[in-house]
Amino acid sequence: MEDPEEMNVSERGSKHLCPECASKYYDLKKEVVTCPKCGAKPLAAKLLRSTRPVKKAARTTFGRYP
Repeated sequence: MEDPEEMNVSERGSKHLCPECASKYYDLKKEVVTCPKCGAKPLAAKLLRSTRPVKKAARTTFGRYP
């Protein structure tokens, strides 16, 4: 495999931050992702609580336009 510094950014995969040792690393598009320094697995991605769109606040015109 190529040296990660010489690889194209799209070939490196997703960037992760290790929850144990706080090192940053790329997953290199592997199925099973582990930290190269300590072997810990990354935390699961947080899911949104709701899929409802956020209501926009009413816009005031301050009497300039009808």
